[in-house]
Amino acid sequence: MAMANHNTVGHAQANNIVGPLPHSVRDPPYRMPYGWNTKDPNEDMVSNRSQLQNMVKREYEGFKTYTQRWRKLVA
Repeated sequence: MAMANHNTVGHAQANNIVGPLPHSVRDPPYRMPYGWNTKDPNEDMVSNRSQLQNMVKREYEGFKTYTQRWRKLVA
């Protein structure tokens, strides 16, 4: 036997909504061509990862300075 709370079911129906939808509902899904949420979050991670892998300690640079450069890139 299926039981439902009629108060919550009534609010979910489209004809019972008064006013605009909540902000999270109005946003289009990820990667939609409307200008919202089109940036891929993994792109930054890939570029930072390759930069970190290619970082080399310079001859004139101390280890502390090198680690500070590395930490800035990670942050």
